[in-house]
Amino acid sequence: MILFAYSINKNELVHDLLCSDPDEMYFDILKECVYKYKRTKEGTKTMCEIMDNLIQKGRAEGRDEATYETSVNIAIDMLIDGLPVDFVTKYSKLPIETVLKLQNDLILE
Repeated sequence: MILFAYSINKNELVHDLLCSDPDEMYFDILKECVYKYKRTKEGTKTMCEIMDNLIQKGRAEGRDEATYETSVNIAIDMLIDGLPVDFVTKYSKLPIETVLKLQNDLILE
């Protein structure tokens, strides 16, 4: 939702965007939305579901990032040990481009 008007008081808008209590808001449209999600059973349930989904997504992304970092570290160790790029690519599950970049970075060090 985007509110845009030349006549709005920007201080009031900022206040409403930072405010968590709908009773203290100036703009009715924001007040209604916040009230719905904070004070009704359906809205609270919806917000809990949204937050649960965001938490699960964050956890999955964190696991993916940790797995990637582990693969990179393993690939670096394999390259340092002199194993061929195709072998490193196969067992690290990293794209060949990534392994070649890692190899190039090691050469430049």
